[in-house]
Formats: sequence, structure tokens, C-alpha cells
Amino acid sequence: LADKLGVSLSALAIGNNIEKNAKNSFKFGLDKLYILDNPIFSNNLDDIFAKALVQAISNQKPEIFLAGATWFGRTLIPKVAAILKTGLTADCTGLEIDEGKKILLQTRPTFGGNILATIITRNSRPQMATIRPHVMQKKEISEPKGDLKDKIEYLKIDEKKFKTAYKILGTETEKG
Repeated sequence: LADKLGVSLSALAIGNNIEKNAKNSFKFGLDKLYILDNPIFSNNLDDIFAKALVQAISNQKPEIFLAGATWFGRTLIPKVAAILKTGLTADCTGLEIDEGKKILLQTRPTFGGNILATIITRNSRPQMATIRPHVMQKKEISEPKGDLKDKIEYLKIDEKKFKTAYKILGTETEKG
């Protein structure tokens, strides 16, 4: 998609102690990686992730923002789109670029999967979509070329905006 638009492909990795794994994303053709690594993200609270994503998207101003339609993405990304006042096409099974208009064509099943609808976001930016896992073909894996230091930017969060009423009392894990 980035090649069709003639732009660089960037990714944002958010979490706690994620730097080593995040760098592996260059094997998939990434041009630039933004890393937001902070202990505040260790409990996977979607409100905190949403604030961080909104801050990063507002600062970087991507034309298109894509995320996985995982259980976490399906909760998180609609919040981000609402705060940014842009559209969101959820659970896409196909993405293309209208090269003439330079817009994202977002395809998803509708009416119980009997019809495929193609949705566009004409006026709001970024164009946002979540993509179902395993429906896109992975780009051929290759080793990144050159020094990665120039291709990585570490973002900082405004800690004052992340003061929250949440207090983690404990965690549980499901056995079985």
C-alpha cells in the first residue's frame, strides 16, 4: 500500500520492554519504526494505550493508520478513531489504494458475510482500518539494510496526560 502511494512505511510499537522484538519488524519491509516504551503500558489498559496512540497519531499525522482486528485492537482502535474524529472500518478482509484519488479502499464483509462492501474515508484523516488476522499475505522476509539507528525514533508520552483513576489491585490468570 505504501509503495502504491509512494510513501514510506512506518509502524508504531507500544508497550513495556518491547524494543528488541519491535526491531524485528524491519524484516517485513518497514522504513521507519516509532517506539513508545514505558512501564505505564505493562497492564494493557486500553484507555492508556488510546491516549498514547492519539498523541502519536496527532504528532506524526499519518494518512493511513492500520491495526490488527485482535481482541485488543477491536476495543482500542474505535476509541482512538472517536477521539480523532475520523472514520474507522473494522474487520477488513482486503485493502487497496485508489491511485488516482490516493485514498484507501477498505473491504469488509457485511450482511452476514454474503456481501463485500468497499468503504472509503473521503474527508477525515487519518484513514483508519482494522484488519482481520491472517487475511493479508506477508511480505517476503528480508534482512534490513543499513544502520537501524537512523530508522528508529523513540517517542515520549506526556506523563501528565496519563494520570488515571485506575489502580491495579491484582491480576488473575485463567488455569486450564
